[in-house]
Amino acid sequence: MSKEKIKSLISSGVLFSRVKLAYLLVYVSAVIYAATVQGTLASDAGSVLVGLLFNGLAVFGVVLVVFDFFTRRVLLNPKYCTLLALFVLALGLSTLLNAKYGVGANLKTMVWTVIQLFLVASIDFGLPKETKIRHFRIVSQWACALWTVCVLLSFWQFLILHKEIHILSDGVKFIREGFHDNRLFGIFNDPNFASVMSFAVIVFSGINIILAKKKLLTAILHGFVIFSQFIYIVLSGSRTTELATYLAAAALMLWLTWVLLIKKKIALILKLATSVICAVLGVALCFGAFIGTREVCASLPEAFSGFVGQLSSDGPSEPVDFERPDVEGNADISNNRFSIWKDYIKVYATAPIFGTSPRNVLEYSEEYFDDLFVLQKGYLMHNTYLALFVATGALGGVLALAYLVCIALEIVGYLFRKRKDPDSNYYQVLLVSAAMIVFAVAMFTLYFLFFNNMMVDIIFWFMLGYVRDVIRTAEPERHEG
Repeated sequence: MSKEKIKSLISSGVLFSRVKLAYLLVYVSAVIYAATVQGTLASDAGSVLVGLLFNGLAVFGVVLVVFDFFTRRVLLNPKYCTLLALFVLALGLSTLLNAKYGVGANLKTMVWTVIQLFLVASIDFGLPKETKIRHFRIVSQWACALWTVCVLLSFWQFLILHKEIHILSDGVKFIREGFHDNRLFGIFNDPNFASVMSFAVIVFSGINIILAKKKLLTAILHGFVIFSQFIYIVLSGSRTTELATYLAAAALMLWLTWVLLIKKKIALILKLATSVICAVLGVALCFGAFIGTREVCASLPEAFSGFVGQLSSDGPSEPVDFERPDVEGNADISNNRFSIWKDYIKVYATAPIFGTSPRNVLEYSEEYFDDLFVLQKGYLMHNTYLALFVATGALGGVLALAYLVCIALEIVGYLFRKRKDPDSNYYQVLLVSAAMIVFAVAMFTLYFLFFNNMMVDIIFWFMLGYVRDVIRTAEPERHEG
């Protein structure tokens, strides 16, 4: 290849986009592996390969960000990018001010934060629309395929009621595998995060069905993905994801009905009433789907055991119970979260402006308190919104929330402006908005998206970058420059 050709590829962004695509495929594969029990056990055992893989991803990710900064500066083009840059600075300042508690872990967190915010969520300006769609489909379908394999393996463990506890190297912490406490952990470390990820995969599949333009095989394959992911969400027993799914269903049905009625010559009050009724019906159908799925799945292990009875003499003789022992009969409906939040609000009060830094929260807390519940149990915050303020103070917390609010307004604004003329772009954005509702709700009881490096984090930022590009492409006049 000639030098001129190479320069052309670099200047046009084609080479960068191809390298970024390959990077994302490896990154997605790595974090999905890390989300499984085997990935955690490998990391706990000090696997050299796992360490090298993530270190390599971190270094190469930074190289890509730096390369872009000194060439086309594509990653710094999106609106509200300044808020993200200031947030990273706030994170760095918090790390510096709390350096006596440790620096290394916080620096790693900063590296992954930069990669997620400025590379994974970046928009490939300048590339043809078809190229951007192709890259999105490659990454999203790869994520769907890998995650569905993991879900199917987890469902197999449910059928045979496999359960196992793995003690980690410290001799205290442990992870569960299979069907424990009447909920399906499966091969995942945490069914709460896994169920949120499954909802995101459902949205990915929905978008791919839209982009496939009525290709039957694609619709069938992604229909199976959607079905399997919903099954896992139900069996995971995650109350957070279930509640978020109801809210997303209500919002989708409300808005879809409104869009369908917008051009009808009927009274406004009737349109509103019909939309609200459809939203309620959407929640009722979703609730029925959860109940019905539990009823059907409860008998599957017993039926499966009977089917292969010659291979197993100790299979279940009655339907599975899905009532969680850690929730049923427990006066604390938050499952200790209220106590955790109360303690961390106390911690935040000691560093309200700059925070404690993300990786030094417990060490910082030990210096100021000695009787906190979270110190006894080693609990982290279980609330992303609270985590932003505790880790980076009001400075970082306000910047991060301001960015999220701006993005939410951007999405809602687009849905409102285009409501009279919906097209395939519109329905893609609508699907992503449902995922954003689930993420926003889950952030109240889970700690992710910021300061972590999990599969659900990567998918959120990737999905966000894609939907913003869809909006920008649909409304170029509003997003020039």
